[in-house]
Amino acid sequence: MRLLIILLLFFIVVTNVKSQDNKEYLILIAFIKTESNFKYLKKYGEIVMCFSKGAKNDWGILQITPIMVKEYNNITGEKLKHSDCFYVKKSIKIFLTVQRIHNPDFNIKKAANFWNCGSISKHNSKYYKNILSNLK
Repeated sequence: MRLLIILLLFFIVVTNVKSQDNKEYLILIAFIKTESNFKYLKKYGEIVMCFSKGAKNDWGILQITPIMVKEYNNITGEKLKHSDCFYVKKSIKIFLTVQRIHNPDFNIKKAANFWNCGSISKHNSKYYKNILSNLK
């Protein structure tokens, strides 16, 4: 069952999110596994949602904070709400957009630092090691 969910999610990513590089998808999948372990996925017609809530307002499949939604809105000019993070497709869009701006080469360490600490220069080695282990 878990494999089916992972394949479903991968299909959603590949068919609905534009990307120039498969590296982005591999990193994205590692982050999803680290953040929510693909738990709490529910499908409603064409909409796949993740009702996962972590610590400190971290919501959705990528455990997105209100600050990251604000950053996404600043980049795109859109007006997404934090509650939009429960939509898998929107969470993926937020993650890829923010990473493409702040980490265009998709360096794994920079991606982990930015997503977990809010800054490429800050550092959380435990989180980074978790991401690396989920890339395998």
